[in-house]
Amino acid sequence: MSYHRKLHAACLTLAEELNWKEESEMTATYVKQTAEMTRKFIEIADKWFLIILDLPNNQSIIIGAINYLRGQAVGPSPDYYTWFENTLATLLKICNHQLPISLEDIPFLISLQQGTLNAMQEVLNKNAEEKKTRNNNRQTRQKRLDK
Repeated sequence: MSYHRKLHAACLTLAEELNWKEESEMTATYVKQTAEMTRKFIEIADKWFLIILDLPNNQSIIIGAINYLRGQAVGPSPDYYTWFENTLATLLKICNHQLPISLEDIPFLISLQQGTLNAMQEVLNKNAEEKKTRNNNRQTRQKRLDK
């Protein structure tokens, strides 16, 4: 899938999450609002993409940031665009290691780094456990077949 299709999918999923309605309430107005939100989110993402343009994996970074925002999304708000732009800008600024920081920023950044490392380790551990369980189940089935 191309970058632009991934960007559209990420922004659409975010817009759907923020604009969620019961299926019975999914009207033409809902579809129109969701499409408009998606379009504006893409505009904002394209604008802030420049801050990470020189970073390796820059496309994955921005898609990941949008997906991360979807997981952190709050309920309905009258101004999703300001929330999206400010939050996306903050996440992308963190990714750009060339931006200046001060000594006062270091404790926060260490905490951010540690929290991120812990979250990644939990995902890796969970994945390893699931893989181990699948392998054990496969071996158990094979032993039963061998009898």
